[in-house]
Amino acid sequence: MGQEFVKAGNVPKYVSEMVLTAAAKVFSNSTQVDINAKLPYFMNPILAACQLVNVSEPGQEPKLTEATEDMRLFNPALTDKQGQPLSPDKRRKWCDIPKHLAGKQFNPQHVYTFYTWQHLIDFSSYKLSVGGFVNLDLTAAL
Repeated sequence: MGQEFVKAGNVPKYVSEMVLTAAAKVFSNSTQVDINAKLPYFMNPILAACQLVNVSEPGQEPKLTEATEDMRLFNPALTDKQGQPLSPDKRRKWCDIPKHLAGKQFNPQHVYTFYTWQHLIDFSSYKLSVGGFVNLDLTAAL
């Protein structure tokens, strides 16, 4: 999950890179920022970012309001010592290590439920606020 920027912003590239790199550190270790790419981007792996992931067999998926963290079908290593699903915080930390996800793929035979939200961007106004120190209007860059 993230953002590709299709037009240049109103600030110098070095400022954009500084702000996006600082924001990346807030999200996770695996966030990728490339302000010099043909389409500059800020991307964060969904499994290291979202608040809840549930992987189920078709027909056994939970109702959206009843989903609980469970990624055992994605990778049996995502369990605690009792074989129960890892907590969302532990899953995010595990998935924030790139070697853990190397070679992993989503199985289209499973049903995936993701809960994801964030408090940094107000999508009604496209204002970014990082720690109350940086407040940017993103409309020019999106």
